[in-house]
Amino acid sequence: MLAAAELPAPAILVLEQSDERGPFDTDVVAGLRTTINTRPIGPVTIYVENLNLDRFAGAAYERSLQGHLLVKYEDRPIALIIALGPMALEYVSRWHALLWPKAPVVFGLVDEQTATRLANNIQDSTGRTLQLSFADMITAARSIVPGLGEVAILGDPLDKQPLFKHFADQKLPKLMGLNVIDLTGMPMNDLLARVAVLPSDSAILFTSIKSDGSGTFYAPVDAFSFIAAKANRPIIVAVETFVGRGGTGGFVVIPFRVGAEVAQLALEVLNGKSISNIPISKSNATKFIFDSGELQRWNVDNSLLPRESEIRFNTPTLWKQYWWQITLVGMVIVFQATLIAGVLIEHRRRRVAELQARQQILEIAHMNRHATAGELSATITHELFQPLTAILSNAEAAELIVNSPSPDIAEIRNIVADIKRDDRRAAGIITRMRDLLKKDTTKTQEIDLNETLAEVFSLLLPQAVACNVSFVTKLSPERPRVIGDRVQLQQVILNLVANSLDAFEEVIGGQRQVTGYTIQFGDNRVHVCITDTGPGILNSKLCKIFESFYTTKKTGMGMGLSISPKIIESHGGQIRAANRPGGGAEFRFSLPLAPETRE
Repeated sequence: MLAAAELPAPAILVLEQSDERGPFDTDVVAGLRTTINTRPIGPVTIYVENLNLDRFAGAAYERSLQGHLLVKYEDRPIALIIALGPMALEYVSRWHALLWPKAPVVFGLVDEQTATRLANNIQDSTGRTLQLSFADMITAARSIVPGLGEVAILGDPLDKQPLFKHFADQKLPKLMGLNVIDLTGMPMNDLLARVAVLPSDSAILFTSIKSDGSGTFYAPVDAFSFIAAKANRPIIVAVETFVGRGGTGGFVVIPFRVGAEVAQLALEVLNGKSISNIPISKSNATKFIFDSGELQRWNVDNSLLPRESEIRFNTPTLWKQYWWQITLVGMVIVFQATLIAGVLIEHRRRRVAELQARQQILEIAHMNRHATAGELSATITHELFQPLTAILSNAEAAELIVNSPSPDIAEIRNIVADIKRDDRRAAGIITRMRDLLKKDTTKTQEIDLNETLAEVFSLLLPQAVACNVSFVTKLSPERPRVIGDRVQLQQVILNLVANSLDAFEEVIGGQRQVTGYTIQFGDNRVHVCITDTGPGILNSKLCKIFESFYTTKKTGMGMGLSISPKIIESHGGQIRAANRPGGGAEFRFSLPLAPETRE
């Protein structure tokens, strides 16, 4: 035994009538402990004893319990007894005077009849009564099954169930016009077979199963899970812990609230309030509660449920759970879609504008070629006149030889060769002019810049001779080749050379020379240079030399040089103008080499 100085603090002894440590009993004790621990009254110890009275009974068993509890708590000052269930209260009423004569008693989970009968036998007792009824279960069943015609009652025999034994005296189902299918006390296998084939207008009223007709004991929650797995009709239950385990719902006891109510009464007593001033009252630990999943399974209209019903496990839709996140994502998607659509529209507009600009450049380039051809017409005419005159002279000479008494065949062969040579010369002049004046779309191909430069210089040679200007070409030995439009690049070179020739109009005397270069730099680019020995370009005019419609000539339109940068840039190149240190101007443009040339 403990010494007096070592005696522990006063304690509460909780007596549970069963030994089923399932979710219901666990929740009752949890509600009790939580309420006491969150409202401290000083150090309090809570002991819990499971009396197992629903499986074991008789005078010998009770005497063994009496001896066990007497020894176990001999040196433990029990300040308060809490009896949970009518069987526990029955036990306390018989042994209270012997075991805990000075300890007041608080009870819960006890029906009104038992409380009224036993409370007078226990000095200093109070508690909360709990009354379940068929009426509440049938109200729930009718809200679940419109047109309800039958109810199947499941569980242990009603007279053996402390909380449901008064159901045996209630004739409500029959009085309410319902057919009763009594399945109480049946062996489990037979019961499972019956609940699988119940009528379509029926509902199951489940009480509690702790043992079946074959003498097998079950934990109530296990027995219920077997029934729920086989039942073909909704199950109306009376305790909260079956909701969410296959029970559709009903007017149920909430075990956590039961424990909390009893604990509240215990706190009042331990705080010094006289138990005679705490009357026995009805419990508020019941409520209509339903399982959302089961309601959906049986296609229940929620508006038919009793007022103030609570629907559990109602998983909200994604929209209800994450409406603001979904809204935000939607706004972002709409914004991105709008932005992408805007970018695509802008890209299309830009593409159309680029095509239009390119077409305008081609039109202006074509006009420029016609203007250039007009300027060269006199020179070209003169150049064509020479081979044509030579052809005529050779033809007349051949005619005379043929008409002579003894024609000289060798001489005639020479004359025919001369005619063929002059004809090719005239044809070449016409072909170059025709190519220059063509209004074809861009034709990309591999171009030999040496040949292109030489052709332009050959075309403009008559004009150079007329202007007393000498032409010089210095071509790269690597024969650089580029990818581009042959006519457009010819036009750029022609514009630059023609510009150099025009520079000599007001120059008298001195060296008069235009030089064309092709220079390959490494294996990436080629430069084309047109230089002259003219007066050069005023420094103030260098920045404007390539502007549209800018010209220093009295009869010029200012299109030739302005077209050139656009053509070169469309070929991936660059063009610039500068004055040479020794006098004269230099125009230089660079282009990327064709892939084959790089290799």
